[in-house]
Amino acid sequence: NLSDHVFAINLMTSGKQIIFKVIFGLLITAIIAGAFFIYSHYHTQLLPAIDAVPEDAVFYLELNNSPKFINKLLSGNRIWEKLSGTEEVKTLNDKLLALDSIFKTEPEIEDIFRENKFYITASILEEKKLSFLYLIAIQKPSQLKTLTHFTSRFCNQEQVDLPGSKGKSKIFGIELQGSLFYFAVKKGVFMATEDIQILNAGLDRLENPATTGQDADFLKLQATAGKKVDANIYIRHQHLNEFIKVFTNKDFPFNTDFFSSLASLTELDLILKDDELLINGYTLVPDTGSYYLNTLIGQHPQDIQIPAILPYNTRQFIRMGFDKHEEYFRRYRNFISGHENAQSGKEARKNDIHPGQHIFSWIGNEYAIASVPSGYSSLIEPFAIFKTASEKNAISELSKISDKGISIKHYDFVISKLSQENLLSGIFGDAFQAIVMNYYTGIGDFIVFSNSASALRSFIDAFSAGKTLDVNENYKAFNDNIPDNSNIYLYYNIRNSVEELPGLLNEPFASYISGHADIFSNFQAAGMQFSSANDMVYTSLYLKYNENYKDEDRSVWKTHLDEKVKGKPYLVWDHRIRKYKIIAFDELNNMYLLDHYGNIIWNIPLAEPPVSKVYQVDYYKNGKIQYLFNTQNYLYLIDLKGRKVDNYPIKLNKSASCGLALFDYSRNKDYRILIPSEDKKTYNYDIKGNQIRGWGNPKTAELMINPPKHLSVDGKDYIILADKDGKVRILDRKGKTRIKIKKDFIKSRNADFYVNKTNSKGIIITTNSSGHLTYITKKGNLSETIFDDFSPDHYFLYNDFDGNGYNDFIFIDQQLLIVYDRFKKKIFSYSFDQNIVAPPAIINLPGNEKLLGVVSDGNIFLFDHKGNVRISSGLVGDTPFSAGSLNNDDKLNLLIGAGKTLYNYQIE
Repeated sequence: NLSDHVFAINLMTSGKQIIFKVIFGLLITAIIAGAFFIYSHYHTQLLPAIDAVPEDAVFYLELNNSPKFINKLLSGNRIWEKLSGTEEVKTLNDKLLALDSIFKTEPEIEDIFRENKFYITASILEEKKLSFLYLIAIQKPSQLKTLTHFTSRFCNQEQVDLPGSKGKSKIFGIELQGSLFYFAVKKGVFMATEDIQILNAGLDRLENPATTGQDADFLKLQATAGKKVDANIYIRHQHLNEFIKVFTNKDFPFNTDFFSSLASLTELDLILKDDELLINGYTLVPDTGSYYLNTLIGQHPQDIQIPAILPYNTRQFIRMGFDKHEEYFRRYRNFISGHENAQSGKEARKNDIHPGQHIFSWIGNEYAIASVPSGYSSLIEPFAIFKTASEKNAISELSKISDKGISIKHYDFVISKLSQENLLSGIFGDAFQAIVMNYYTGIGDFIVFSNSASALRSFIDAFSAGKTLDVNENYKAFNDNIPDNSNIYLYYNIRNSVEELPGLLNEPFASYISGHADIFSNFQAAGMQFSSANDMVYTSLYLKYNENYKDEDRSVWKTHLDEKVKGKPYLVWDHRIRKYKIIAFDELNNMYLLDHYGNIIWNIPLAEPPVSKVYQVDYYKNGKIQYLFNTQNYLYLIDLKGRKVDNYPIKLNKSASCGLALFDYSRNKDYRILIPSEDKKTYNYDIKGNQIRGWGNPKTAELMINPPKHLSVDGKDYIILADKDGKVRILDRKGKTRIKIKKDFIKSRNADFYVNKTNSKGIIITTNSSGHLTYITKKGNLSETIFDDFSPDHYFLYNDFDGNGYNDFIFIDQQLLIVYDRFKKKIFSYSFDQNIVAPPAIINLPGNEKLLGVVSDGNIFLFDHKGNVRISSGLVGDTPFSAGSLNNDDKLNLLIGAGKTLYNYQIE
């Protein structure tokens, strides 16, 4: 719930009324300040302006150089520029421009505001009214004359002398733009406001010897304030509760009293950047009084590791890290004992829970509560995540208080459930009250809790697919500005919460945000951190504006299957609508047909998992398409409506050792289906499942694990068989030897065969088990070209990748990608973090451009011919992929599976 505090503070620049009053007050102070001296005499006892800050001010902004601040805001801040495009802020921006113009044309007036600190204070009056007081103290008598001359020239409005005065200070009013603006001067401090009540409060403070400027706590904190910053902000936490209620409505889900008990006083240095607000400083937490941040004293900030397990689209989280967590909870229990309204205190007493029981024996130095959207629905699922000192010990201890009848297997993860509800909030406080049912599982070194097993399954799916927050490019860019360690870290994704915010806010803030959602959706995120720093707490806030935000889920659509996606999805032609559809399989041996929108048209069960790719055939030779593939024991042919064709599936004579190969030699739909079998023979069938007469059922020395290959050179057909040991046979259409290889040759397991287009060394080209390029002549002679040595499992592609008319040589071996040209010159190379275990593929783009696609560690890498990584993140998947234009247009789609989800990405 602290994350909403972060955004609430930033909202003070959003509302129409507040923004107008803050800067309009600055303008009015400049115009009327000189008039004070016409109606009151100049006091010899001078005080700094900060001494007039009202006692009930919730915050006050200190500007050391007002002209510089305004100029920087107008000329160098993207956030302000965008907000100024709204009607509510445009009026304010116009007044800022007018004030900036005054400073540029009246250098002596600029000097006054440049040399003297200017304060804007905010206090909460009755009926949730936020009132501002503007303060400036002028120490030089010469500046009196300057202001007097300026106001006499500039201000031709009639001043209104109010009846009565406050002490010896006369209060004046001036009517400007239909509103009465009050001002007074006392002890050299000029005060201006639209609310006379707050003006009297400022005057009273100057009569009080215990002024802000003499307060010991304030002086201690002031010593930490930055001097070369755009502004300093002081926050009095005792009034934060009332401040937040100005913005939030009755539906706000959190107890706002907590914010007032956070600490006593905070000083923050404000730095304006083009698209960022950097705010950092220190928070004072005296030993006297019950303050939450006292729980951090003596704790060392911990490295932030939680994002490595959180889902990619996490909406918000509160993360905590302590090296002495039992000491933290001792202090926390002391804190809640002084706050009877804290629900966590009630829960702890009601359940009579000792925090060390079954938890502290295994808990590590970090834990968090996070909110994550559930698929396409509006449901937000809460998760609690705990780093473990020992995962084995954690599972053992939790099992002692778990429901013995619940044990759910999801992949290699086991989901269990604690027998007692609300346990986490009873131990860890209000932030964990969203976790009620306490389903849990172990993931790596973490224990994750949620309210349902289905929510945990989704969490596991994201983790298993590598789709975690730490690889989210938006989060990574945001996190670069956040310290790597802290005691408390709050993250709030504003962009993805814009639709929810108006429902939590009062007017006019709700209407303002909902009416300008397009602008506020570019506020990427806010972050806030607290870290123990001796007897104070280092505090930082960061707000990021990002118009180039990349959506977390880059898929055009995604479709969930019944079980984990198995193998490669296939783009198949729909002859009726002249668009492509998608065939996919899952681990339950279901076959799916999806349309180009991702809708499942049908799914049918298979007796066995497919072992081949899916081929498109025209069985009836009438232009209608069917889909052909094989399992270990059956040959399947399925039509567009999910029906089995004629006598299919056909039981194979011998079990297949790998997938089939489909050949149409003359392109007349007289298909030949070659299937290697477990008896080491390769059988040849026609489309009706009949064995072809005259085919010799050639045999290999060992089983084949890859389909036969067909090449055509100079009008002759070459059918190539390679067994698992790399022994090669090259046959004709009847299965008889066409080329007898004249010396021992062991082919690489993952290299294909290609027609040689580079030189005249041979008609066929591939690589051997050492990664050497191998040429095969028509007479069976072999020759080699050595680019480098590679392992027997390397992948080899031969393709004109750079589009210069000559084929290039692409090697992928374990974690290394190298591309050579025909002169053996290295075009580029790339090193992956993990071994490549799925075949790479060439993707053809419009304009003869090509990309090389590689799946590595749950992500898809797309390289152009110069080695630039076109897309290196945001595209997740753990299966081989297919690429093509689903809609038969100029847009290219990439289809891949990750967990139980099939993703469609569009490649630009």
